[in-house]
Amino acid sequence: MKLKPEILGELMLKMEMEKGSILAKIMVDNYRTKEIIEANLYQLKEDMRENGLDIKTFEVFVGTNEDFEREGDLDFNSNKKTE
Repeated sequence: MKLKPEILGELMLKMEMEKGSILAKIMVDNYRTKEIIEANLYQLKEDMRENGLDIKTFEVFVGTNEDFEREGDLDFNSNKKTE
């Protein structure tokens, strides 16, 4: 998904069910967008909970163009924050 304003870049959200818990992985294409999302993770989790999604873990990554093209596997090891 492309964010507005365009300077925020692209975002990819992947949710997985693991041992009965929902894990969310967010990949963005720049550090500023990553910082904005990380600063608002608590509110994002609460908003999703109010809509019936209880997310146990959020991981935020900065990806490259290659990562967005690959999009099948968001199992990156760098630049992540878990809450």
